This record gives sequence, structure tokens and C-alpha cells, in this order.
Amino acid sequence: MDKKEILQHLAAFWPQFGLHKIKCMKTGKDIISVFGEDCSYPVWHREEWLKHADPPFTEFDSGRPFFDQLWELFQKCPIPHNVGVGNENCEYTDDWWYSKNCFLSHSGMNCEDVSYVYRSLGMKDCQFCVFCFDSELCTDLINCRNCYSTVYALNSRQCRDSAFIFDCRNCSDCLFSWNLRNKQYCIFNQQYSKEEYERERAKYDFYLREHYEKGKEIFADILRSKAWWPCLQQVQCENVDGDFLDKCKNCSNTFFVQESEDCKNVLRAFKAKNCVNSVSTMDSELVEMSCMAQDKSYDIKYSNNVVQSSFLEYCNHCYDCEHCFGCCGLVGKKYHIFNQEYTPEEYEIKVLEIKTKLREEKVYGQFYPLYFAANLYEESLAGVHWPQGENSFKDKPFHITERDKQFCEKNRVPLPNTFYVNRLMDNLRWMFFTGELRETTCAETGDRILTGIPKEFDGRILSEQAYLDKIA
Repeated sequence: MDKKEILQHLAAFWPQFGLHKIKCMKTGKDIISVFGEDCSYPVWHREEWLKHADPPFTEFDSGRPFFDQLWELFQKCPIPHNVGVGNENCEYTDDWWYSKNCFLSHSGMNCEDVSYVYRSLGMKDCQFCVFCFDSELCTDLINCRNCYSTVYALNSRQCRDSAFIFDCRNCSDCLFSWNLRNKQYCIFNQQYSKEEYERERAKYDFYLREHYEKGKEIFADILRSKAWWPCLQQVQCENVDGDFLDKCKNCSNTFFVQESEDCKNVLRAFKAKNCVNSVSTMDSELVEMSCMAQDKSYDIKYSNNVVQSSFLEYCNHCYDCEHCFGCCGLVGKKYHIFNQEYTPEEYEIKVLEIKTKLREEKVYGQFYPLYFAANLYEESLAGVHWPQGENSFKDKPFHITERDKQFCEKNRVPLPNTFYVNRLMDNLRWMFFTGELRETTCAETGDRILTGIPKEFDGRILSEQAYLDKIA
């Protein structure tokens, strides 16, 4: 497989957006799970799994295909109903960590009182934000940081009391503006006095749906015809190639990665070090050909959904484990092979024997076949970026909560009018990603540049230096 195919294959194992009402196979109680009733694994509520995990075990048979043996064992091993720890009142979430009072949100950490948020950290009292950090009282933020009381912003930082802004820094009280730095009281990039701005701003009541939808149309036209786009989103990075990188160093072919270093062919990571061919790595190191190695994991190979673990190979849905090979559904175990316990000495001998056999068969180093995934493809990260069918969320019903009413009235934005995933996906579409970069021409200099931005924006895309010269 090439680099893109590796990322797509790994991403098929990371559940996204699917929440299903099923029975916990341990207690029989109703639970909200990222895995549906047709999941090939027994699904337990995470708390029950952490307390009572005791999956079956077997021995490696050198005469049988390796993955056949793994699959036969794994299907019998209970797995947790979602991913994440340290939450309070966050039952309707997944891949959610150390947060409080959050609803229908995915892939976040250290958030409070948010709804319908995706891949965001340190957010408070926000809705419909994607890939955002450390913001409060905001709606429809896309790839933003440190914003306050802002509505529909893209690629902006340190902004407040603004609406429909693109690529703005340290701005306040701005409307329908782009590529601004240290500005206040601007509309369509035109400077106003405070009194003039307030008079013009009052003409737009985004609490009214028709005003909000019209605002989105105006903003989309600005993005296509007026705004200048940097060819790549790289902030405070050193020696990197890839897109949507923030505070990274020595990273190659990496996408949507923050505060990481020495990584290669990585999709979605935060505080990752020395990782290669990985998807969804959080605060972990030495991860190879794995999906969801998270929360201080170390030296993980060919594994999926392992948390606070180290020295694992071919492990699946394990928590707080060390020195395990070919295991599934373990909690707090060491020196296990195919879920069976060994002494440290026996373990080293047995693992060497298995690896030798797998290398002879040219299997060692391959990731699990797709049928090992506990989730549907269309409900995975691969399904988000490389869909293979129609949007399964398109016609889903939705309901408006009392919390929605209070939030929208307070922030003067319209109530939701579609299933929340559809709106999140609409916002994600402004973060252009196909798994690879394309070559185009800088609109100012004519130099050849690499970008992930679609061809329809050619003529508005700048090289890094041309962008700095024009905008800074």
C-alpha cells in the first residue's frame, strides 16, 4: 500500500459519529455505544469492562494462518462501548477525555458545557465547532484558536465578538472580513468607527435563520473570490511537510497534527513523538502502523485502540497493559500472548518464536484486515474522508433540547435545523483534505507550490512567503 492507502486503511478502524442504543452484553442494560448491534465483538459498558474484563485465551498455532487465529479469538473478547476516560456527565460522546457536561460530541479533551463539537480541546460553552482550541461562547468555528463570542469563523485566532471571518488574527468586532491582523470595527474589510460599526452590524440579526443562511452564502463567496489562502496551514512549525500542522517539528507527510515531532505518515495526532504510519495518536510515543494509541502509550506496533499501554504488538482494545502480543480486551495485564499469561522469560522466547514464523510468511508488519474493525466503514474516519456510499446521516431525525434554546438565544444564532453530524460535516468540508497534496502555482509569484486546497481556488492560493508578504 502507498502512504495514502495506509492512512485510509488505519482510519477505517476509528469510529466516528456513530452512536447506537444497544444492550450491554455484560449487564443487559441499555447503553449508547459507538458500535451497533451487528458488531462482531461482545460490547460492554466501559465501566463494566474495566471492572470485570476477563477475556478467553488460546495458544498460538504455528500451523494456522496468524490472522485467522487472531480473528477467532478476538470475536469472543468483550470490548468497551466507547473511548475516553475522566469524564463527568458526558455519556453521549466518544473519544472524549477529561471533560464535563458535554453532549453529542466526538474527539475532544478538557471541554466543558459543549454540544455538537468535533476534534476540539479546551472548549467551553460552544456548539458546532470543529478542530478548535481554547475558545468560549462560539458557534461554527472551523480550525480556530482562542476565540470568544464569535460566530462562523475559519482559520482564525485570538478573535472575539465577530462573525463570518476568515484568517483573522487578534481582531474584534469584525463582520464578513478576511486576512485581517489587529483590527476592530471592520465590515467587508472596510474600517468603521465604533458608532458606524454598531449601526451597520445591527442590520444583521443572525438569530434569524434567513440572515444566518444568507451570511453563509456571502461568506462562501468571499472565500472563493476575495480571500487569500496560504498554500498550507502550518503554524509555528519547523522542518515539516503536510497540512493543518501546529507547533510540529521534523514531521513528514503528516495531517491534522499538533505539538508533535519526528513523525512520518501520520493522520490526526496530538503530542505524538517518533510515530510512523499512525492514525489517532494522543500523547504517545514510538507508535508504528497503529490506530488509536492514546493517553501516554509507548512502543505500540500493529495495534488498535490501546490506552495507557506500552510494548504491545497486534493488540486490540486493551487498557493499561504492558508487554502483550496478539491480545484483545485486556485490562491491567502484563506478559500475555493471545490473552494467555506467561512469565517474562517465557514471554520473550514465545514472542520471538511467533515473530520468526510471521517473518517467514511475510505477515509480520501488516495491520489487521478490514473485517477486524468493530465499526462500520461509513462510521469511521475513513468514511469521513474517503466515503464509499451515501451519507448515512443525511435523513436522520433530530431534536432540539432546552440547552439548545438557551444557548442560541444567549448567542443570537438560529436553532439547529438538521441532524448535528450533517452540520459538522459541512464545516469540515472547509478543511480540505484528500490524503495527499497537489501541485499548483502561487497566484503572486508563479512559483510551483504544494497545497491541499481544491483547484477551484487557484488564483487565490499563495506560497508561504508570498502570503506573509501580502498579509502580515
